[in-house]
Amino acid sequence: MSEWWTYTLSDFLLFSPQTYYRLFELYNAAIWPAQIVAFALGLAIWALLRRAEPPRGRLIAAILAGCWLWVAIAFHLSRYATINWVAVYFAGGFGFESALLIWTGVIRGRLEFEPGRDAIGRAGVWIFLFALLVQPLIGPLLGREWRQTEFFGIAPDLTAVATLGILSLAAGRARWELIAVPAIWCAISGATLWSMEAPDAWVTPLAGALVVALAVWKTLARRRGRMKGGKAMAARGSPKEVDFSVGEPCCQVLELRQYLLKPGERDRLIELFDRHFIESQEALGMRVIGQFRVREQPDLFLWIRGFPDMPSRGRSLEAFYGESPAWRQNRDAANATMIDFSNVLLLKPAGRSRGFTQDPARRPGPEDPDSEGGVIVAEITSSEHAVNDEFVAWFETEVIPVLRRSGIVSLAHFVTEPAVNTYPQLPVRDGEHVFVWFAAFPDRAAYRSALNSLHAQEAWNGTIAPRFAAVGLRQVLELEPTRRSLLRGH
Repeated sequence: MSEWWTYTLSDFLLFSPQTYYRLFELYNAAIWPAQIVAFALGLAIWALLRRAEPPRGRLIAAILAGCWLWVAIAFHLSRYATINWVAVYFAGGFGFESALLIWTGVIRGRLEFEPGRDAIGRAGVWIFLFALLVQPLIGPLLGREWRQTEFFGIAPDLTAVATLGILSLAAGRARWELIAVPAIWCAISGATLWSMEAPDAWVTPLAGALVVALAVWKTLARRRGRMKGGKAMAARGSPKEVDFSVGEPCCQVLELRQYLLKPGERDRLIELFDRHFIESQEALGMRVIGQFRVREQPDLFLWIRGFPDMPSRGRSLEAFYGESPAWRQNRDAANATMIDFSNVLLLKPAGRSRGFTQDPARRPGPEDPDSEGGVIVAEITSSEHAVNDEFVAWFETEVIPVLRRSGIVSLAHFVTEPAVNTYPQLPVRDGEHVFVWFAAFPDRAAYRSALNSLHAQEAWNGTIAPRFAAVGLRQVLELEPTRRSLLRGH
């Protein structure tokens, strides 16, 4: 018996290359015209990626899951197992991947895709198109019979590579639980083809290695972002230690936007917004600070958007509403939910307030599970005249200490930005003067407790509340952050 180190992979091969390729020829003949259907499904995935409609994540996951299940049963169990007993276990792995795609992408709806948004996204698009359009041609061009051509959706290699390309487009973190099985298959297939001395043995494992490298890059980039966010949060201290002089300011111009919606349409708009209108705006220099349901007003949606200054506001809004694919592809669906979107306050930080300091790296991702967002309270005081520096100084020196004694921390406070609207296509409330301040609470019980404590204070009842009333009408909005709101109560 030869020593073990003298064996090569080809010594363990249970079939000849001719038998393996003949298997694909018989398989293609038996399932015709499934190849056309599979190619059409690949084109459907491409169309869904380009159109960016709200259910596309679920639809793409469903198509991929169906392809993996087909390969598990029709190829591995029914055909490959006749020449390789290990194929039974391959079928189990492909079936497991199908189940993962159904659970993660279809049932839970935790897969959303962002083609071409960054270098990883662009690479993912090219990998998918390579598997769909180019990889089927490699075998025949290298001398194999055309009848032995492999196709996405019905052959394991191309299905694995295409799936890895699609998973590279997933928003948020790298989907390692979904990447594992396709990446392992790429390695197994590469070893099999290498043992058969196939000239294209390197193609599938190289694609798998590239996607794994992209996933590692994405993971490290997100980790660096979170570390940076954590350091910034530590530097700012806990909410009870807020100091106007520390922390990086978000924006010098804010829009506080209140949309009146058609009955029953708020959750639909929130789904569209959280999936399509956050990263697409921030890529153009804006900051989506928070988006909220307004308690006890089921048809009201409020969100806050920030800009470095007024000139950049005009440029960013022009770019988003005029050129952004995310807006063009989803604006009709979003506008269909609205009755009125003109209730917009243009604000700027007041006094020692430097605005919001939330780090965008801490924003929940599209695939993150739902979690309690606490309560954000916005108090808007309208005035007939511009809010002067004396009132702002009074708020900072007299009101904030009283609020803190009741457990209320003012996150930031703002006054009206009087500059001319730099994007007149979107109206704002001109000729009005407001003072707005925000506070955060871990839950509604904490808010009600702090409010009761505040109303029991003599300073509040005797001096502060009357002065606010003398300035003008006060509006208190109790806001519930959506799943992806950056501004949260805890």
